[in-house]
Amino acid sequence: LRHVRSLTIMGSTEKPKDIIFSKLKLLRVLDLEGCRWSLSDKDWKEICKLSLLRYLSIRRTGNERLPSKLGKLKGLVTLDVRQTKVTHFPKSITQLQNLQHLLASEYVHYTRTHSVKHLAYKKEVVKIPHGLSKMKALKRISYVDVKGKGLEALQEVAKLSQLTRLCAMQTDPYASWGDFSDTLSDLNNSLRYLSVMQDEGNCNIPGQLPFLERVRSPPMFLHSLHLLGRLGSLPPWFPCLSKLASLSLRHNYLGPEMIGVLGRLPSLVSLKLYDGSYTGTELRFASHQFPVLKQLVIDNLPNLVKLSFESGAPGNLERL
Repeated sequence: LRHVRSLTIMGSTEKPKDIIFSKLKLLRVLDLEGCRWSLSDKDWKEICKLSLLRYLSIRRTGNERLPSKLGKLKGLVTLDVRQTKVTHFPKSITQLQNLQHLLASEYVHYTRTHSVKHLAYKKEVVKIPHGLSKMKALKRISYVDVKGKGLEALQEVAKLSQLTRLCAMQTDPYASWGDFSDTLSDLNNSLRYLSVMQDEGNCNIPGQLPFLERVRSPPMFLHSLHLLGRLGSLPPWFPCLSKLASLSLRHNYLGPEMIGVLGRLPSLVSLKLYDGSYTGTELRFASHQFPVLKQLVIDNLPNLVKLSFESGAPGNLERL
């Protein structure tokens, strides 16, 4: 196995006896997704010496921590710790100057095909490491907690000019998002995917996402947006999102004026209105609205009594 460049072990119940990481010096891809065994200290020590490693995934494994010497993997491009018990990144992670994809989250799937999923809420969500601004190559951060000191670290995100995907979550229902509006303004030219989430168990608390109204330069090139948390009304810059193709709303408590704003978005292909996103009793789609909408999902809106469409509206709808 010493000449192996890519190693994938999926769903195994125990580590194969013939796998000795120290001998895999040419390894570039290590994917352990779904393995039921955890990496030992010895395993991590050997892995951290794989200088050519570009991709490391411990997704859906029993691992609870990352090694302190993770920063030795200077060539690492993707680190995937999704659906694990990892809650902290080691300080050395900021030494990974080539890292582009930092993935951490856990999803609950509602269908057998996994076509419908939702972020699972846990008391401990991965925290943003201090010194994140040093990681200039980062393009994707998903999901991180901005509670407490994480809020301070989040300000460093504004310095990541290559960042295209950001998923942030506030697990403290009474904490503010601080200057996150300034961060979003500074990333207005790079962001393509944005997810902002308040702890779902406390979405009845007013004033959770007011910082969105203070965004001075909206992300003009945003392609996908997911908002979870009380808004009351859409931010005033919403009509500027001419590139937005996918929008998911949950627990926002928006009124009837929402449809008028969203209906004018020229590129919106998918609209998903989940639990608590809309407070009105009627949803009416006019013929001049939603010119390219193909997917409309309406799920668990208890106040909704009537859903109506004018003739030919939306003209391109394929899935309801």
